[in-house]
Amino acid sequence: MKRAALRFAKLFRKELESQKVLVFFIAAAVVVWDVFLWTKSARWQPELILTLTFLPIMLIVFWSFLATVLRLRQEWEGNHLHLILGLPVRGWYVTGSKAFATLVEIAALTILVAVCTAIVSRTEFFLQLNVGAAYSAADLAHMVLQVLIAFWLSLSIVITLVQFACISGRMYERFSGLISVWVLVLSVWVGVRFGALFEPALRWLPDFKLKSVRMINDYVSFETVMVSSAPLASALLWALILFVAGSWLLERQVEI
Repeated sequence: MKRAALRFAKLFRKELESQKVLVFFIAAAVVVWDVFLWTKSARWQPELILTLTFLPIMLIVFWSFLATVLRLRQEWEGNHLHLILGLPVRGWYVTGSKAFATLVEIAALTILVAVCTAIVSRTEFFLQLNVGAAYSAADLAHMVLQVLIAFWLSLSIVITLVQFACISGRMYERFSGLISVWVLVLSVWVGVRFGALFEPALRWLPDFKLKSVRMINDYVSFETVMVSSAPLASALLWALILFVAGSWLLERQVEI
């Protein structure tokens, strides 16, 4: 067990090293963007500045797609997979280390966005609002944490879908890119049907208690909303199935 953990840790470290330059540039872009917004805080509306601080989220979502593709492509182009799988390493070590490395990068970048947003917009936005008595730093921190966890879980599903599509496309020498796109579309379509089928069976799971912001006439208050966990659980189950299938294909079926 310890030896397996060490193998996984080495692969995970290799994946982080492989994309550290691109991740650094994305992080730098986030900081530069927020510094630019901070210089405009005296002239632009606080609501506009707050909204624009979240624009880098789109870049992070794009990175979840790009990093997944790049990590698999570099293995084939560098002809590294046959060396890795020639060792006593299972397919899920490779897919798991790649997916986990991408998720860690995404987590770090989203935390950076959250911190920059708090620095740039909090004093300009919240101090100009009539904040309700229900507001507290703990309320805000709890809500942000819930949003981040939901965001990370959603992108983990996206990473798994893209990874499975890329591996499936590599089973064919011709039109591998087109096949990957069709597999991705089909995986999403089947996943929706899978969720509709299994969601009722998962409704016994406890609901999430989410805190949401309610604003009326510049008066901010927090309210608790109950959200069913069954849809997310069914989506995660489908992602787990695709992860296992992709790992098996990489280890047994794909021509390396």
